[in-house]
Amino acid sequence: INLIAVTVLRANRIGHNNRASEMTKDLITLLQRGAEFPDSVVSAGGTALQNYIEASVASTLQKANSLAAQLLTPRVYIDEKFQYEPRFLLFEFTWNLVLRERQQALIHEMYNSI
Repeated sequence: INLIAVTVLRANRIGHNNRASEMTKDLITLLQRGAEFPDSVVSAGGTALQNYIEASVASTLQKANSLAAQLLTPRVYIDEKFQYEPRFLLFEFTWNLVLRERQQALIHEMYNSI
């Protein structure tokens, strides 16, 4: 069963890395786009140009923060002794996502209330 767990953990990590790669590509696109201004915005000048720059900076910061959060997301169902909850592991594998701490706490809360 350890081989299965290791395989599923690795598959989960590959999915996590693929999501981070896509977010990185999106961020690079935003950064490249931010260096160029559409002709319509440049010709309008003034407030239109300022609004375009502010919107570009805001969307770039949001994407960068999302990428950082994605890269820093821990596996919350694995403890210090590397013991894990196999149901959470399989849930992540099935849906190709990473459970957040609050999601795990909510599941435990619902389970304990039954």
